[in-house]
Order: sequence, then structure tokens, then C-alpha cells
Amino acid sequence: MLYTRQGDQGTTTTLRSNDRIAKSTQLIEALGSVDELNSFIGLCAATSQRSHNGNFSHLTKSLQEVQHTLFVIQAELAGAPRKTLSQHHVDALENMIANLEKKLRPITSFIVAGGSELSALFDVTRTVARRAERALVRALMDDPSLVSQFTQAFMNRISSLFYVYARYVNQAEHIAEQAPRQPTLTQFLLPENE
Repeated sequence: MLYTRQGDQGTTTTLRSNDRIAKSTQLIEALGSVDELNSFIGLCAATSQRSHNGNFSHLTKSLQEVQHTLFVIQAELAGAPRKTLSQHHVDALENMIANLEKKLRPITSFIVAGGSELSALFDVTRTVARRAERALVRALMDDPSLVSQFTQAFMNRISSLFYVYARYVNQAEHIAEQAPRQPTLTQFLLPENE
């Protein structure tokens, strides 16, 4: 059965204790935020398989490795024994970012999100990653022992991965990056004949 009815009153449990805790706690918020991030990464992986005539399918394997790592983070947050990240995980993520960054043009300004569908999806995932990191930091303020320093570092780096993925995809598709500019408010108006 997929449900137990035990959470109907707004409480749940983790592996840390059999005691029921409110679903509104910072720990449960962090767990949910990492789960949400993992789901968005799954959408990115599925989209990369079919984008640009399959030319981005090589991103799928890397995205799946990140997903598996996030499951370890969720297990660590929930209190599973011997589930944690190491410096190796942080180094691997930094290497992924550095290797992609070498292929990109230098950054000269902020960049407006968008371009191709896949790039825009990576931009959304980047912001979800930042939100998950903020949720983790709030949970750590309640209990600094929830996760290792390596897990916290990994969560701090992961949004950078999606930033470079977004830029990489647009560059590969020859979509020019747009720098923010002063809006021309007349563009917000519909033509009179519509």
C-alpha cells in the first residue's frame, strides 16, 4: 500500500527516531527540497535525451549520477547509518563543472535565463538547487550534525553545474546569450488591433 494514513495529522518520522515530527520542520523541508531537485534533474535528463536530435544524450549519464548522489544526501538527512558524501563527491562535481566551463565563452555579464527549452529547464533546476541548499542551511541551523561538511559543500556547488549546463546547451545550439538590459516598456503593450 502506498499510504499508511499515519501522516494525516501533519506528522511523519525519519530514520533518526520513531518519534513523530511535524511535516513543517526544517528537516522535512530540506528532505522535500532535495527530492524536488532530484525530480527536476530527472526532467532535465529526459529532455536531454530528445533535445537537439539526441546530441545532448551524453548529459543524461552525468545527470543520473547527480541524482544517485542526491539520494545519498536524502538518506543522510533522514538518518541512515553510513550514508554520507566525501571529498571525492565534491571533487567530482567540481571537475564536471570545470570541464564544461573550459568549453564556454568567458562570462561578461549576467545572463537572462532561456534560449532553448533544455537550457531554460537547466536554469529552472539551478534555482531549485539554490532553494534546496537554503532549506538545508536552515535545517543545519537547528541541528548542525545532520549532514557532513562535504554534503553541504556539494549542495553549494550543484547549482553551478546547472548554470554551466544551461550555457553549454545554448552555445551548442548557437543561441546567443542575452545580457539584462533596460526594458522598453512599450514591448509590454499589445498592438491596438489585437
